[in-house]
Amino acid sequence: MRTPNLVAAGLVLGLAISGTAAAAEKGVKITVTIRGAVSESDAVVLRKTLGGIKEIKRITVITVITVITVKAASIKAGKKGRFRHYFSPPFVIAIADINTTDVGAIAAKVSKAVTPSRKEITPSLNLVLFDPDGGIVEQDVVALRTAMFEVNGVEQMAAGAIGAVLKEDRYWVRLEAAGGAALADVQSVLKKHRLELKLVKSPETQ
Repeated sequence: MRTPNLVAAGLVLGLAISGTAAAAEKGVKITVTIRGAVSESDAVVLRKTLGGIKEIKRITVITVITVITVKAASIKAGKKGRFRHYFSPPFVIAIADINTTDVGAIAAKVSKAVTPSRKEITPSLNLVLFDPDGGIVEQDVVALRTAMFEVNGVEQMAAGAIGAVLKEDRYWVRLEAAGGAALADVQSVLKKHRLELKLVKSPETQ
């Protein structure tokens, strides 16, 4: 990623966005990973957790609406890795209406999943951001961390909460278990800091 000069970027605010609903379209696809997917048994629980996120509307009859769509087979156990985080491979979630089900709500559900390995690592949702230019360096990671300090619902201080997989040209941003993160806030801050990152890897998954 070609990181802009941080001093100059601070002076360019772009378009003003009021509230969190204005920046995101109603339907959107995001890429995520789950930290704490230690084994296939954990993955099974996480598939059920994400498959169970539904909105229940009571009008004259009870209507159950599926608010996110995810391929169950795409939720897999992670590898041990350098820091024992056990990230699942990235997978795509289609959110039907970002105004009613935001990324923070999904993160909150994931954090409550009772996985067999929960005592070792509590599950957490990580938003994945792709760099279309490639060539991520440490300065780029620092720039993203600096930007994310302005977003509520993001783990800014925890070790390893924001980082990058250099060979895959992608970053991860851990979302808080409390569920306060809003995708529109993330997108607004990225625009403000001139960080041109993508929610999905290719147009085919959009």
